[in-house]
Amino acid sequence: MTSIPTWIKPFDEIFMQLSRRWDCSQIFDDFLDVAISHFDPTPNIELDTRMQKVYTEEERKLFSALFSQWLQCTVKELKSDDWVYADLLGNYYEYIAGKFKRSNFGQFLTPEHLVELMTRMIISDATEKIQRINDPACGSGRMLLSAHMFLKGNIIAYAEDLDKMCCKMTVLNFLIHGVEGEVIHHNSLARDHFLNGWYVNQYRRQAIFTVRKIEIENSYIMRHTDQIIKHGTEHRQEQDSPIEQLVINF
Repeated sequence: MTSIPTWIKPFDEIFMQLSRRWDCSQIFDDFLDVAISHFDPTPNIELDTRMQKVYTEEERKLFSALFSQWLQCTVKELKSDDWVYADLLGNYYEYIAGKFKRSNFGQFLTPEHLVELMTRMIISDATEKIQRINDPACGSGRMLLSAHMFLKGNIIAYAEDLDKMCCKMTVLNFLIHGVEGEVIHHNSLARDHFLNGWYVNQYRRQAIFTVRKIEIENSYIMRHTDQIIKHGTEHRQEQDSPIEQLVINF
């Protein structure tokens, strides 16, 4: 992506002020951490210490302005009729990757029109039953955002990616779109591999949007990897849960 949508430009203007002194991949990664911390009720002392040590007071204010602008731009775009979801982070990631060739942005995200097509091909019917949907290479979470919109929020999403920056984009996209689910930073082809995990919007039905870190033993994905691989799109009923166990793999 060589240019950015008009609705992202206010975000870009603030970001470019920080890029005068710092590598853009560092800024973007730190912004993701700062943004996630706003939704996590547990104080992130390590992050606070790092931000104080690395950035000036003026630069820290710019990070706060970035967070505010991300919220404003995304909410504004969600109210438009251009697309069913707004992925400012994924779009901006692609723009930065194209503009700064030496940056540490190495992922290629699925174009939005293909995301919509794939969603309609894979998920044949909208249902009021809550479904579990898995994407083992989630990128910025676009496929799961699209499924969330298509199924009118009746999903619990399970996202996996080896790229930590992608996982953090997915966490924030889940938060801003009201998607409940789990995001795991690991190699989804290695069953026992686990680096980081987040559970997002556990209380979304009470209109409380939060994120919390989880360990491997608390992860549905890590506990049920074999079943997900084996059953794919098959139905199965779990006795201790009223949720229909339809696992859709993108």
